[in-house]
Amino acid sequence: MESKQVGAIIIAAIGIIVALVILTGGISAPIGEMTQQRYVLNQTLTAAQWQTGKTITLVGRSVSDVIVQNTTTKTLKFAAGNWTIANNVILSDGTLGAKLTVNSDQDDWGSNATAKNITYMYQPLGYVDDAASRSIVDLIVIFAALAIVVFAINQMMNGDLFKLIGVNN
Repeated sequence: MESKQVGAIIIAAIGIIVALVILTGGISAPIGEMTQQRYVLNQTLTAAQWQTGKTITLVGRSVSDVIVQNTTTKTLKFAAGNWTIANNVILSDGTLGAKLTVNSDQDDWGSNATAKNITYMYQPLGYVDDAASRSIVDLIVIFAALAIVVFAINQMMNGDLFKLIGVNN
């Protein structure tokens, strides 16, 4: 095996490993944040937090599908009129967020003594609202993967790797 072939193998291996690390960690993770909504399941709100007029900061910049229920029975749900959601609000740290304001702390049985569970879907910071834009953002991963394949093929063609594996070019 010639040193030129060994050098080509090393360059191809290092290049492909670096490209895959960048693809999985540097490209895929942020794109997941841009295109996928998340859920918060059974976040506990104390009775002190769930009082008329109180405002609670929720995770994410925009929330939907909010369900509030009693923590003890988990069957008693609060009507949507008991709270108001404000999405895309500028928070004290300067980021966008969502806030829930309690309009009535009474459940359907007239009780407010227990803690509440809140479940909701949210859009993380950086979420792309437009469906067409989300589709285009997803193409970034595909084109990055194609670039890795092109790099590998280019290294095989120009680095004499075909000769090493016995293929004449």
